Amino acid sequence: MASQEKEKKPEQGKPAEGNPQTSIKEVEVDILPEFLIPRVLPKPKPQAESSNAEQKRKHESTEGTEDPTAKRARGLNKARPVATGAKSERPSCEGEVNFFTYTVRSKVRAAAKALRAEHRQQMEGRHKQGKKKGKQAEKQEKPSEEKKAESASTEVKQQDSTTENQGDQTTAPTSTEQAEKAAPVDEGKDSVTPMKEDAPTTTTPTTEQLKEEAAAGTETFLKKKEKKKVDFRGKSYLAPLTTLGNLPFRRITKRFGADITIGEMAMVPNLLDCRASEWSLLRKHESEDCFGLQLAVASAPQADTMARMLEESGFQYDFVDINCGCPVDIFCQKGVGSALLDKKGRLASICKAFAKHLTVPLTIKVRVGKNAATPVIHKWTDVLQDWGVDAWTIHGRGKLQRYKKLADWNYIDTCAKAAQIPTIGNGDVFQWDTYWNTLDSNAVQGIMIGRAALIKPWIFTEIKEKRIWDISATERLDMLKDFCKFGENHWGSDEKGLLTTRRFLCEWLSFLCRYVPAGICATPQQLNLRPPPYKGRNDLETLMASKAVKDWVKISELVLGPAPTNFTFTPKHKSASYEEEATAGEG
Repeated sequence: MASQEKEKKPEQGKPAEGNPQTSIKEVEVDILPEFLIPRVLPKPKPQAESSNAEQKRKHESTEGTEDPTAKRARGLNKARPVATGAKSERPSCEGEVNFFTYTVRSKVRAAAKALRAEHRQQMEGRHKQGKKKGKQAEKQEKPSEEKKAESASTEVKQQDSTTENQGDQTTAPTSTEQAEKAAPVDEGKDSVTPMKEDAPTTTTPTTEQLKEEAAAGTETFLKKKEKKKVDFRGKSYLAPLTTLGNLPFRRITKRFGADITIGEMAMVPNLLDCRASEWSLLRKHESEDCFGLQLAVASAPQADTMARMLEESGFQYDFVDINCGCPVDIFCQKGVGSALLDKKGRLASICKAFAKHLTVPLTIKVRVGKNAATPVIHKWTDVLQDWGVDAWTIHGRGKLQRYKKLADWNYIDTCAKAAQIPTIGNGDVFQWDTYWNTLDSNAVQGIMIGRAALIKPWIFTEIKEKRIWDISATERLDMLKDFCKFGENHWGSDEKGLLTTRRFLCEWLSFLCRYVPAGICATPQQLNLRPPPYKGRNDLETLMASKAVKDWVKISELVLGPAPTNFTFTPKHKSASYEEEATAGEG
């Protein structure tokens, strides 16, 4: 009996009696091959059942207390832990358009894929043509010995035939004469046989002729192509502002009367990679009735692909602007922005690639050149229209100048008079009378407003009403409340959305603090002059004039509530003229 008990083996699919911890697979390996072992799951332990029941009872007890939207992450389909009682609401994005949805992404990617295949075919065709031309050149340069011998023999035969014809005085009748004698002649009919008409000769066009025809076809195509027209004459134009020109801020400027708005600069390589964060920069609000897209592009193939992707996306925009004026080195090193000022040929190919496919006007924004002392853009005035550009904006400073010194409006006027397309001027306009005086005394059709809109967005109201608005601190605080409301609508009202709104608000306050109320200034404020420290007419006005970061955070708490304990802020845009004053204010 003892030997039988030792030899006793466990049944298939069950663990051994004496060793309950032994796995099923280890026991069954001795019986069946590994690929024939059935996968039998062990029964759950009774302790696990009790723990699951306890978790279920806890979940039922706290079911009504948790936020139902806690599992909805902003922009993602994944759940993330959210503290109990914290707000977690997705952005409503009410009134916004140009969303980078799944259908838009699929259309854009399909267009890019088709374009890549087309470019690949063109490159293969050019490669084949190059090979054929190389072979033909080799044949022409190095004829074979056989061809030389054949050519020599044909020359000898021709000489012999000419000598024989000269020696013979009589010639034999030709085959045509024999046919005429043998053929009967009908009376009443003309005996003269009709001559056969020569067949039309077909000549294959050369490659140069094909190129000329293709170029002529593209020119006529551009001329016949119907484009949407945008009238820039006498309209206030909000400049493209990186980081600060976001959608909530543009809604504020529209309320104050801005006619034309444009989105933040978007990098074309990132758009071609279908990055949702970059495509979100192309969103607009329904209140922006004249809205443009500003793109930073470095090559013609990128421009060609981007233009087709925009047409396939179905986005709503009124014009496209190419950034040729951004002076930041990190962008210029990538071949965009002011780096195009020294590369006229590349810029021409980029403009032509966009104009070939777009159904909206194409504009460019430039600076006078790399250095203000040696401007270059006056050489482009005769060719901009040939590039397909419908209007251009000139910032009267050079790349190295950044925002120092004053803009050269005399040079802008010279370029505007020579250009065959509408010219928009930009630089140092801070008062409504300066706006109208500049518009009347220069050949520009419009004026773009940048930093002045950040310091006092109500400048658009002053321009339309032709008066100075002595806005109160309470009215400015209401403006900030509207911005925060628009920010919650755009970025969300959960913890992350409020944090994003607070950061953009502090960025804007770094410019708003430079405003000096009209009731305090003895003379109108100038954009590049340093305002001295002053005490406002009330505590709120004095707080808004502070250049200390802690005071900006305090103002954000007035409209958004207490800031997180670990919240820190550093201005992204530090102007060279205000950097010392800001650091002094923080201390």
